Amino acid sequence: MEEVLTNYLSNAINHVDDAASGRCPSAGTLPDGSTAGRIVVTADVKEESSKVRVGVFNTGSHIPEEDIDRVWDKFYKVDKARTREYGGSGVGLSIVRAIMESFHQDFGVSNVEDGVQFWFELEYAGSVNGPDHEAVSGEDRAVNDRKERRAREAAEKEAVKRMKKQRREADEAVDAEWISTE
Repeated sequence: MEEVLTNYLSNAINHVDDAASGRCPSAGTLPDGSTAGRIVVTADVKEESSKVRVGVFNTGSHIPEEDIDRVWDKFYKVDKARTREYGGSGVGLSIVRAIMESFHQDFGVSNVEDGVQFWFELEYAGSVNGPDHEAVSGEDRAVNDRKERRAREAAEKEAVKRMKKQRREADEAVDAEWISTE
């Protein structure tokens, strides 16, 4: 999940707009009077579903509705000109999708007031609302937790391997693109 959060944060940093740009009038004013875009990370427990929703919000321009489902596609970039400013390769969100799908967990993006919110959900380990809570002894629950953790770790390692391969391929594609334009 570290990779998912890292990709969301990197994306937010690269796309946050400030009030000075005129694109986000609600960006914060700093003590020195300058303006700054905002990035907010949240984690909310959804008791009714025993899940935690982690969100990364950044002030700035909305993602056009026709592009919102495509941001998860490898190498897809909404604003190709802007991407060159920060050197993004276009694989970060496709890596998020691969990791989250490997864990069978929900994830998404929404245009919200003043910006964009990316999010993902995980099973809440601290939940006592699950149907098997009373029926499973503490020792059995510990064994199950270890098995689940090992399975998650193995899935994450596999996803990271795929991600590294995708990044390598993306870097090679970007290098080839730059060479061909020179």
